Parts: sequence; C-alpha cells; structure tokens
Amino acid sequence: MEQILSCTRPQNGSAGTGHPSAESLLTPGSLTGGTETALKFAQWLSRHPQVGWVWYPGLESHPYHLAAKKYLRNGFGGIVVFGVKGGLEAGRALIDRLELASLLANVGDAKTLVIHPASTTHQQLSEKEQRESGVTPDMVRVSVGIEDIDDIIEDFDLALKSVSEKVSI
Repeated sequence: MEQILSCTRPQNGSAGTGHPSAESLLTPGSLTGGTETALKFAQWLSRHPQVGWVWYPGLESHPYHLAAKKYLRNGFGGIVVFGVKGGLEAGRALIDRLELASLLANVGDAKTLVIHPASTTHQQLSEKEQRESGVTPDMVRVSVGIEDIDDIIEDFDLALKSVSEKVSI
C-alpha cells in the first residue's frame, strides 16, 4: 500500500495523512471526469509555458508511473497537481481568474474543482511546514470534472495567460 500511496506524493512529500495530492488514488475514475480527461489535461499542462511542473501518475515523467500502471488498472484518477510559474502570488491569481472551475477543497465532484493549498487549506502552516507536508507555494490541485476537456483547457489557458501578464515570471 505504501508503494501505491507514494505514487501521489510530489517530490519528497510527507508520509502523513491529508497530503494535498493523495486524493488521486482515493478517487480513481469515481465521480470525476474520468482518467482520460485528467490525463489529457495533465498532458496539456505539461506543455504549457506558465506551468513549472505537473504531478500525475498517468504521465510517463512521473517517478512512480510504472507502479501506477501496474496497480491502478482502472486509470490514474481524476486529480492533477501542478506548479504555476510565479509562486504564491501566481497561484492565488490563477484561482481568481478561473471561470469554469470552482474553488473548493473537495474532490470527486462532477464539476472541475481547484484549490491553491498554500493560501487555503495549509495557510496556517509556516512555509517550512508547508514544504515538509508536500505543499509548495506554486502548487495548484485540480479535481477534473465531467466538462468537455476543451472547455477545461480553455478556462485554464486564459487564466494562466492572464496570470503571466500580471505576475512577473
């Protein structure tokens, strides 16, 4: 089980519970838009110039991709975690500019949900404590919903472009 859970820990994430990206194993293909949509979204993000990194076990670049392929036979889940260039300010600004995706800490909804853990769920922690728990200032977590993938991509693309114009990257 530890090997499976490690598939969702970014870099040197903690072994504790409540990790902001661990839900990708808890909701594989549940009420989210399914893993095909999440995979397409993750692939698109990985090519976007305003995105520094993408954490999704369905991507071949994920360090636990082979383990995820072996153990997650019904897909890689609907949670995609990424880092927006520009850090904390860019993460906050991105959330404010999204129109389709809703700001909620929930996962597994039919609607695309997004959260910036450093300024919401983990804001009471120091930056050091956030990093120790696997949260970075640039981290954005998305629970991909059932909307059309083109609509999800358009929403994030417009928001990312707007953020890059406002925040010096």
